[in-house]
Amino acid sequence: MPSKRLNSLKAGTKHTLRRVTPTNIIDRNLQRKTIMNFVERHGLVYFGYVNHLADEHRIIRGLTVSPHQRDNHYAIGTFDGYDVAFVQRTVQDGLSKKSKNLKWLVFEIDLQSQIDLPHIFIGSNAHSGDFYKKLFSTFVYFRQNKLSIFDQKSSSINNKYSLYTAPAYLVSARNLINEALAEQIAINFFPLAIEISSGSIYIYADNQRATPNLLTKMLKNSVWLARQLDQQIQSTRYI
Repeated sequence: MPSKRLNSLKAGTKHTLRRVTPTNIIDRNLQRKTIMNFVERHGLVYFGYVNHLADEHRIIRGLTVSPHQRDNHYAIGTFDGYDVAFVQRTVQDGLSKKSKNLKWLVFEIDLQSQIDLPHIFIGSNAHSGDFYKKLFSTFVYFRQNKLSIFDQKSSSINNKYSLYTAPAYLVSARNLINEALAEQIAINFFPLAIEISSGSIYIYADNQRATPNLLTKMLKNSVWLARQLDQQIQSTRYI
């Protein structure tokens, strides 16, 4: 039977460990718990850390993909009829000792329509300079445009978002992201960023903590957007 002294020593050791545990470790554990609870609640399968160079899994691509990425809390599954993937991605911005890490929460939703779409990025005007530095260094053909072209609603929409695409695809992009859709994006997505590329939608939150409300907002809004685009394509409203 353990002595009182041993029990006291164990209790004291646990108390000391709690006091000296680094804040970043506590925060990582809290983030892991938050994400795992969210994944389980929405019927996704949690894999945790994945090595994009070695593990056999489908890499979440899009704007944030990088040779220097680290993917944590990788999860996949189906939600409301759509194939979904999630990752918390960290990318080292440069190789020097002074370089800093860029961090994203990313959802990828596969569109069900089999049609070539223009490469589009819808970016919040509140995003950091680092986010757009990555955007323009990767996709040099992107040009910034107003998301809305109608004066009546343009101020509230364009104050929040800009549309980026190649000049040759601007008309197609506006046909796809029509005024009604642009208005809903400005209302429901801000300040999240959106990318449409290679048959998928990517939703980004940069440098934000994973919270149940944020993750739910990202998942449900991204699936809603995927369904809107699929319905628009299938009803021939997109040309």
